[in-house]
Amino acid sequence: MSEATIPIKELMEKTEQWLLGQGYKKSTLGFYRATWNRFLSYSASPAYSRETAEQFLLQYFGVDVHAIDQTLDGRMRHARRHMNALDEIFRTGTVCRRKVYGVASIDDDCFDKFFSDYLSYCKMQNFSRSWMDNTIAALRLFLLAVHSSNTQNIKSINAETINCFSTAMSNASEICMNVRRARCRQVGAYLHWLYDHKYTDLDYSLQLPNFKRTAPQIPQVWSPEEIDKILAVIDTANPVGRRNYAIFLLLARTGLRISDVLGLKFSNINWKENCISLSQQKTGNALSLPLSKELGMAIISYLQDGRPQSSSAFIFLSHNAPFQPLGEHNNFNPEFHKYLRRAGIAIPTKRHTGVHTIRHSFATNMLRKGTPVQDVSQILGHSNISVTETYLRVDIEHMRLCSLSLEGLL
Repeated sequence: MSEATIPIKELMEKTEQWLLGQGYKKSTLGFYRATWNRFLSYSASPAYSRETAEQFLLQYFGVDVHAIDQTLDGRMRHARRHMNALDEIFRTGTVCRRKVYGVASIDDDCFDKFFSDYLSYCKMQNFSRSWMDNTIAALRLFLLAVHSSNTQNIKSINAETINCFSTAMSNASEICMNVRRARCRQVGAYLHWLYDHKYTDLDYSLQLPNFKRTAPQIPQVWSPEEIDKILAVIDTANPVGRRNYAIFLLLARTGLRISDVLGLKFSNINWKENCISLSQQKTGNALSLPLSKELGMAIISYLQDGRPQSSSAFIFLSHNAPFQPLGEHNNFNPEFHKYLRRAGIAIPTKRHTGVHTIRHSFATNMLRKGTPVQDVSQILGHSNISVTETYLRVDIEHMRLCSLSLEGLL
């Protein structure tokens, strides 16, 4: 849309009409209108201003849209979401569901060209989609540091900018150390690219902190009986339950990553050949797996009696308007833990217990059945067999047998 000015009332009407067109309920929009009306009363000018919107969020709700590590309660998150909708209709004419960092985003008049050019460079290097998504997340964090340090443009990036980002990363205790390390490396790659292309006079990547890598935890492995218990407690009498059952069944029977399951499109399933073919989001490698009758029936049940009406090419959708794809960043951990508790399965506190443990369990249980490592590696779509061999560290029985066989050779 990109209008220079627009009355707040008119913007409210346009935003509400757009949301209604996406399937939002009128009762839900009542909460949006309540926030917007409060903003209308707050604004000294009848015209919309992003700066005024940010001040309103800060003064009325305590939401600092430029803060990286601010903890928000439900009231603050809702207010931010309501104001995001206004801002995005004002800037683009559409609303991106569930923005991550408030009104500020990766699009910025002074930095957008450099972000776009860098991402184009990354694509030319054939970086995986997962790597690209993580880079965008890192650049969003860096942009917030740019705003906080009042850095006006690329040329004015200085030690204060880097210090602001580094301090925010050091204080972001809710982000695990390995993720902080990765974000710094991704921002560092961007800063080095800026220096290499002579956009900055110094290579500021050298000034970023180097967070120590934490020792990997041994992931939890669920037995086949426990996996069956988890599947059995999913309520398939409702649409969301049918969707979740199909998702978890795919995870359990194929060993796919959650990002690949949620990213499945209708074109990935060949019903005549009974197979699933996809390009893995993490590695970009092609993978083809058999589609069993059990999996096929679960997917069909969801499509016929659960999936919202939508023209989306993706199979699995959100069941809240505007019925968009769930997205590869939805890790489904809350749902998984809910089903674990419902099945009466204890959740260990000192091990990883997220959805990815289903993939670990799939691989480990196959190894325990005597399936060759090479076959497991092919099924999982690993680019190198050494990656598959890491699953041996959780297979205590297999490790014990290896130890005994070594003793016989000595």
